[in-house]
This record gives sequence, structure tokens and C-alpha cells, in this order.
Amino acid sequence: MKAEKIHGDAENSIVIALTDSGFEIAEGWGSKIFYPWADVSELSVEGPDAIQKRITASRLLLTGVFAFAFKKKTGEAFAFIDFKNSNDPIVLRFPKKSEPEIKAFFAPFKSKISSTPSNKLDNSGPDTIEQLEKLSDLFERKLIDEAEFKASKAKILGLTD
Repeated sequence: MKAEKIHGDAENSIVIALTDSGFEIAEGWGSKIFYPWADVSELSVEGPDAIQKRITASRLLLTGVFAFAFKKKTGEAFAFIDFKNSNDPIVLRFPKKSEPEIKAFFAPFKSKISSTPSNKLDNSGPDTIEQLEKLSDLFERKLIDEAEFKASKAKILGLTD
């Protein structure tokens, strides 16, 4: 299925293929990356209405300023894929596809995703400090509220799931 991979302000056209063992993303000329379902900690599909209501700090950090540019368009959906051992979640946009269509696309494989919560943050390394600095900057610029700041900080520090 055709989609767009979003990273910061950039969008790349991709083709995503699902199998029993994982999914493959093909970008450009022959560049393919395979992701096993066992490495996926969470997969959520949302429509444009949910995107407008739920721009979380982590998604804001991932998508940058583009998070505010998610426009309410009918007939498109977004998939957010988080991994257990990686700090790089994947955001996919499916133009001309509805939220129910994309949920149905992933539905046969949802049971293959590990229900074990991801513990991808090690609160002793430089990544944690970097994440906390970015989070603090978002809060200071009033891009997130105090409740979201506290919840995200606790997650970064490994105090919550």
C-alpha cells in the first residue's frame, strides 16, 4: 500500500507491505527496510480529528513544526508505530484512505505486536538529557501544557509506561 513517511518537515513516498513476520517499507529505488512485529511495541491508527486533538510531546518532537500542520482532511489517516529498542518511531500518512480502511489494513497483524511495554529510554544516558531539554523547551515556549510536561517527563525518566 502506498503511504508517506513523515519525519520532521519531510515526507517521503513509500510502499508498505505487511507479512506474518513483520512489515517492509520500500523507499526510493530499491531501498527496503524490514521491521519484525516482535520489535513493535505499539501501533495506532488515527484520523485527522484525533490528530488535531492529540498532539503529544513525543509526536511533536518527532514531527517538529509539522505537527501543527496536520490539516483536517477527510479521506486520510495516520499510523504511528513505536518500537521497543529504538528511539525512532515511524509516522505514516495514508492519503486518500480513511481511518477505518487503515485500521482494517493493520488488523490481521495487531495480535503479532508484543503487548510488553517498551522500555526504550535509559534514564542514565545523554539521550535522556537531550529529551528532557527538548521537553523543557516545548514547555517554556508554551507548546505543551504543564500536565503534558509532567506526564512526558515521568515517561522519559522511566517512572511510568
